[in-house]
Amino acid sequence: MGRQTGRPILLAVNADEEIGSIHSTPVWEALAREAQAGLVFESGGAGGAVVTARRGLRRYRLDVWGEARHAGFTSEGKRSALVDLAHRVLAIETLNDPERGLTTNVGRIEGGTATNIVPDHAQAWFEMRFWEDALGNQAEAQLKKGLAETLAPGVRTEVENGLRRPAMPRTEHIVRLYERARKTARRIGLDLPEERRLGASDANILANAGLAVLDGLGPLGNDGHSLDEYILADSLVDRIIFTAHLVEDLTRV
Repeated sequence: MGRQTGRPILLAVNADEEIGSIHSTPVWEALAREAQAGLVFESGGAGGAVVTARRGLRRYRLDVWGEARHAGFTSEGKRSALVDLAHRVLAIETLNDPERGLTTNVGRIEGGTATNIVPDHAQAWFEMRFWEDALGNQAEAQLKKGLAETLAPGVRTEVENGLRRPAMPRTEHIVRLYERARKTARRIGLDLPEERRLGASDANILANAGLAVLDGLGPLGNDGHSLDEYILADSLVDRIIFTAHLVEDLTRV
């Protein structure tokens, strides 16, 4: 556009977002405290929607310990870590409550050494997502209480917290930023619907630090984290043009 902006612009590129921004989170928090607005370029939604709310995310590792024995000589009192884990995986999945926006998913399990040995150790990695942090706290307490209960004598469990992302609610300052962006879009002949997205992103971090954030400004696409994931190449042009105008509007003194 060949114009100078009235306020400085910082472009930050993150290489560890997909593994939870485990190294970059303090950087985003510091930047959020200095900025006036944040634009995040996750993929756009259906019909060109941008994201004004996201669910929170918590991940866990569950360890189960039993007692190793020769499988051929175990008729009673078997203390299999894998059997115990199987029951707990099903219990974790029963917490799914789509009406409240609470979902759980066991994504990976490990355990055992050989088919003729009763497994003495097994592990599962799972996550929980929620619209409100209060719901996340409530579900986590229920989850940990249930996983601590003994299902078989001599078998014990331990839950370790992993990645934790606060929810990104649709706050007043996010709404104001969205309305400003929608006004910019209309000026150049584009529609700009909004959506609440089920997944989490770095926008959660920025919003939790008090920054007005608009997410989903990247190209349109769908089927994320699948072999059929795609973007619509033609949408790149519209998003680039819109971003240029939006940045100009936001940085005008």
